[in-house]
Amino acid sequence: MSPVRFWAPAPILVILRMLYFFKKTGNEIGLSFLWLFLISLSLAWGNGSVQQDLLNYINVELSKVTPLEKEAIKHYESVTGENYKDDLTTYTVLRDKVIPIYNDFQEKLKSIKPHTEEVKNLHKTYIKTANLYYKAFTMMLLALEKKDEAVLKSANKNFEQAREAAKNLQDSLKKLCQKYGLKLKDYQNP
Repeated sequence: MSPVRFWAPAPILVILRMLYFFKKTGNEIGLSFLWLFLISLSLAWGNGSVQQDLLNYINVELSKVTPLEKEAIKHYESVTGENYKDDLTTYTVLRDKVIPIYNDFQEKLKSIKPHTEEVKNLHKTYIKTANLYYKAFTMMLLALEKKDEAVLKSANKNFEQAREAAKNLQDSLKKLCQKYGLKLKDYQNP
């Protein structure tokens, strides 16, 4: 995942120096003007907390946990589709690698606590998507264990739902980044 970049205009140091200068010289008009400017600026930057929360969520929090998700998916893909060998190999990889790693990913994902409502909602969607994938993995394991076609079909349906949820999550993330003037590069969900 590539980091999201944020540019913050108006250096704080300059503003603090201006405040100090106006206060020291007793220039109440200049001080009043600066306070009005700062209030206007804070209203214009009102979305900064969501922007910062989103930056932290993507660049810091998710970057800690998504390698586990990618590792689990990589193991799963190594024994399915074109890489399928046999049921026993798939069962073993699911049981010993995919499910434990994905479970670890889920637990760490749940421990992330965004601060703003918009990022919290996005995070809830990510958790629901991860739950769908986990359910699909465990159902696939059960289908292979019991050699049950009905459970296998249900597992495949869960994978379809998880992929659709992942696509919706990615779309929501892109829209949220656009809303707050952030550029999202190369973010991929499984």
